[in-house]
Amino acid sequence: MPFDWNEYIKLGRELSQENDPACLRAGISRGYYGIYNLLRINVGHTTKYKPHKDLIEKLAAAEKYDDQAQLSKLLEDLKQNREEADYDGILNIDQRYSSKFWIRLERALKLYTDNL
Repeated sequence: MPFDWNEYIKLGRELSQENDPACLRAGISRGYYGIYNLLRINVGHTTKYKPHKDLIEKLAAAEKYDDQAQLSKLLEDLKQNREEADYDGILNIDQRYSSKFWIRLERALKLYTDNL
């Protein structure tokens, strides 16, 4: 049975409820990879070199989504948040930062589900 990427999003939300920088960072990462994989599978995109950039560009050009430019931009912003959470050890990833990430992710999920 294929993995349900909504479970990654659910785990990310749970981790983001903790007031611990490591949990907040891990929650952002899991949330991003959940939405990324839902979108990747939905548009039939396989993993390969630069898969995140390619998916963002493919979504921006897709006619399937009425709001494809907005979805592409949200995914690009979420990717930047995930990269900061995963790699930037100086940036303060706090509840405020995490909340902004989750607001964007919810917008992306809504666009995704509205256009299934």
